[in-house]
Parts: sequence; C-alpha cells; structure tokens
Amino acid sequence: VAAAAGGVAAAGVGVEVSSSGLRRRLRASLASSDKGDVYPDCSCLCCVVQRSVLKSAITGEQERKCFPPPANTGQQCQSVCNTKDSILSNAQLNAAGQRLVSYNRYCFAECKPPSCDAPTDQMVRCMPLSPEEVAQAMTPGGNGQEISAGCY
Repeated sequence: VAAAAGGVAAAGVGVEVSSSGLRRRLRASLASSDKGDVYPDCSCLCCVVQRSVLKSAITGEQERKCFPPPANTGQQCQSVCNTKDSILSNAQLNAAGQRLVSYNRYCFAECKPPSCDAPTDQMVRCMPLSPEEVAQAMTPGGNGQEISAGCY
C-alpha cells in the first residue's frame, strides 16, 4: 500500500500509523512463523471493498480498493497469509517454507471489487484479479503495482 506523509493509512479506516510500527508488527508476526507456525493460504474472501484513504497512484482519487475487514467487524482473517502467486513474489520464506505477506498488502495487490460500483460500507467480498490483470500488476522486483482493474 502506498505511503503518505511518512505513514501508512490503516486499511479503510482513515487512521494513520507509522510505517515503522507496521513493519515491527509484521516482523513480529513473521518471527512467530519461524517457530514452525503454518499460516493459511491467502484468499480474496478475506478482503472487502472499502474506499481507500490514500489517493490512487493512477487517478489521484480515493478509489474503491480491497482491504481486510475493519477490526470492529469481527470478520478479519489472520494478519498474515501464505501467498503462492507471481505478483508478490518477493515475500520471504518462513521455516515452514511459506511465503508470508500481510493481508493488507495481499488484498490491495491481488484482489478487486466485484463491480466498479460495489458499495464500500456493506462488507462486499472481493474477488481475485483475472490472469490479464495479474500480468499488469506484476513488477520485475516482485512487489507488485496498483492497477485499475477496469474501474478507472
């Protein structure tokens, strides 16, 4: 997810947290995975449509994007998941041989709203990118990039 003014906005809730704080939490999650914990495979079913608090790198507007459900819904999946795709290919392997990424990153890079006018306040589940969209989102460094997914 894009950075804004030295921080990263928490998914869809309009709260900014420091990027170093997010990195510490992710490192702690990943460190626990080095003890042999096995994490579930990533799925767009753990992502819902929300209006991004950050402006799109493509349009400069706050677009509909996919993020994990807000914490107050009680519908969040784990904070990290095992990715097996080509978009986020730079994820580090844990002791169990899994490539773990934060669900925020996965939802943003790998999923899309089911329609361009999907409501942002009704917990609408996201869907995976098409193979053509995956090709557009891939980058040589394996970090992925934002795509419009046909909506903008």
